[in-house]
Amino acid sequence: RKEWGRPDVVNLRSSLHGYEAVKLCRKHGLPLFFMEHSSFVMTEGADSPALRRLRDVMKASAVNACVSSALQQVMQPFGDTRIIPDPVNGDFFKPNDPLHDKQESKQFIFRAMGQLRPIKGYDTLIRAFGLLKDGTHRKVKLEIAGAGGIYDALQSIIRELGLNESCVLVGTIPREKAADFMNGCDCFICSSRVETLSCVLNEAAACGKPVISTRCGGPIDIVIEETGLLVPVDDPQAMAAAMATMMDTASDYNADRIRELTLSRFGRAPVCDMLIDACRTAAETKFPPKSGGSNG
Repeated sequence: RKEWGRPDVVNLRSSLHGYEAVKLCRKHGLPLFFMEHSSFVMTEGADSPALRRLRDVMKASAVNACVSSALQQVMQPFGDTRIIPDPVNGDFFKPNDPLHDKQESKQFIFRAMGQLRPIKGYDTLIRAFGLLKDGTHRKVKLEIAGAGGIYDALQSIIRELGLNESCVLVGTIPREKAADFMNGCDCFICSSRVETLSCVLNEAAACGKPVISTRCGGPIDIVIEETGLLVPVDDPQAMAAAMATMMDTASDYNADRIRELTLSRFGRAPVCDMLIDACRTAAETKFPPKSGGSNG
């Protein structure tokens, strides 16, 4: 644009439009800073068109990055790849008054948030919750926020297990209410089958909440001993056991420490430093490499 002049760097956020970005950079002699976010990189086969496109884009980029070590393992064979996670807004996602979290029933509340899609593993989470309910006399509730194509299938599982009163699909939570939703739980859960990072885990942790997650990729970088528990993917027994453990130990977690650890690794300040360094490195490359695959 006229008011800004010629850009120093082009930042591509997914290889899905990589060939177009590479063509543009070559046409104008601009360096490319490529940063992959998409989960298809972790699910497509090595000989798939998607992985061939990823390889070609990486060869044409001055700097390659991704949001987690799980993505890095896929990308590193194609070229040097640095990790730059998505940042969490610690000014918005922060703890509120603890009294706000407690309801008159004193029940333990688990919450999850995301699109109602098979990749999120909510079917397994609901079945794990059913196992938990069968093994405890304590009051406990699971609330899942989000909308999507498997709503009816999940409701069928809830009815099948007789969980209508304790497991609720609450629908879409407006973005401005997301922090309140997270602050209203005792533990936040990610039950996904694949995640490149999981921003909602970091957002809940920035609110000081302990978390449980499957080892589904990106969350392995997020969840450490002081912030929560990790379980295998699609293992309802392991998830139920972790939920039972969390009911006994959630009060032992230090909310301030969870928040501190999260923002020190995923807050805006450290992530912005990484982004600036990547842009500066890319800008030192006057023109993109001449090799880097075809446009087909």
